[in-house]
Amino acid sequence: MTHDALSRALNGQRHFSVLEIARLADYLGLDTHWLITGEQDPYRVRLAARHTWGKSSADQEEQDAAIIARVVETYRAAYAAEGVGSTSMRLPADPSELRAMLPSADVRGLSEQVEGALGIDIVRDPGLSTDYSFRIGEHAVILLKSTIYWFRANWSIAHELGHLALGHHVRDRTTAAEEAPADAFAREFLLPEVKVRAVDWRTVDLGELARWVWDAGVSTAALSHRLRHLNLATSKQVQEALKETTPKLMRAHVEQLRNNRVHGDPIWERENATTGRQFPEHLVAALTERVEVGEADPYLLAWVREVPVDDLSWPEPDVDAPLADQETRRGEEDDSHWFDLLEER
Repeated sequence: MTHDALSRALNGQRHFSVLEIARLADYLGLDTHWLITGEQDPYRVRLAARHTWGKSSADQEEQDAAIIARVVETYRAAYAAEGVGSTSMRLPADPSELRAMLPSADVRGLSEQVEGALGIDIVRDPGLSTDYSFRIGEHAVILLKSTIYWFRANWSIAHELGHLALGHHVRDRTTAAEEAPADAFAREFLLPEVKVRAVDWRTVDLGELARWVWDAGVSTAALSHRLRHLNLATSKQVQEALKETTPKLMRAHVEQLRNNRVHGDPIWERENATTGRQFPEHLVAALTERVEVGEADPYLLAWVREVPVDDLSWPEPDVDAPLADQETRRGEEDDSHWFDLLEER
């Protein structure tokens, strides 16, 4: 554009063309919807994608991209009329402040706490190769690879919270340089320095170590790295134990994790809570309502619920009433007529 054309457009003496708006948005790194309307696009997606600088294969990246697109499509379909809405609050950049906003210091149910207290959705899918977070409009979503390793899921939640709290979703994609700050956020969120320093790691026995790792919701590798980073002295026994895999340490001391429970396997419960495809209840409810009135694709709801679409197509049969009616008719009519009636129904 010439200086004169730009000046006249900014002063309202001429209109910007669609092409000029698109080029301005691209040059300034701004959203076209915002330039035109003055409001944020309720469906704009800004993604934190670690796989773009990882070692994922092209096939894995393509599969992840397809899943992300399907998740975004689900949100758009569920909230087509009113827009996705916004996260309930601004997240503090200090991990200790963010941790204090959760209703419990216990990492059990961390997903539920993040959703309930922070208004951030957590979605899981077993087909992903890594973890992501994104904003659709102003709503924040953490997208996790389903895994039995609860400690990996906790770290990923903390890492993606770091991206969200540190404002890494301003652009359409985050950069590799923003990974280290997100990891530092996760370390302090899950393994606060004051909490780690409060333990004398030279005297901790293995049962106590297993319980501490369990309560912190982290892996043995994460704790080992944190201890080295803080330059804390540890016993030889603790050093060797932290070289073991997390499941092996937990299984060796499962009685320490039961917390006076008689029944149930606490390890299995945590593993089960982080597997399968999972969506927030409010999203499933909204999508179901739109499918029922014919405004959304039932195949999308079937994918979300991991059921055949035919299971959604018909209401559940009322088995009691027809059977009672059939029994009455059987007493009044002969058997051949009764069987004909059953075939008709």
